[in-house]
Amino acid sequence: MTPARWPEAERRFNGSWRPGYRGCVPTEAIHPYVVELVDRCGTYREASRQSGVHHVTLARLVEREREATQARIASAVLHALYRRRRLDRATGGSDRFRRTTKKRSDREARLDRAREEVY
Repeated sequence: MTPARWPEAERRFNGSWRPGYRGCVPTEAIHPYVVELVDRCGTYREASRQSGVHHVTLARLVEREREATQARIASAVLHALYRRRRLDRATGGSDRFRRTTKKRSDREARLDRAREEVY
């Protein structure tokens, strides 16, 4: 996502065109991005420092304790994730993100092998 596309991403997540969601974003829409940001940063506090969103708010979004969150929080998370992805591409990423990615790929490989055995 390039800086020129930030407004497009914000429009996609900002539900202001729908009645009842003015200025809010459903948690389900932003949840995968918050989880990725926390995984890439390593801790809630580091993710909070990079995004400007309080670490308790990030934890509540990861745990899906709320149905919706403010659009400005979603925008801050998207901007922080964009910056962190660029940093990780340049430096190789954090240990936690590499471990999480490795676990995920191992799990998918086990599932693929199990599917092959069934067929």
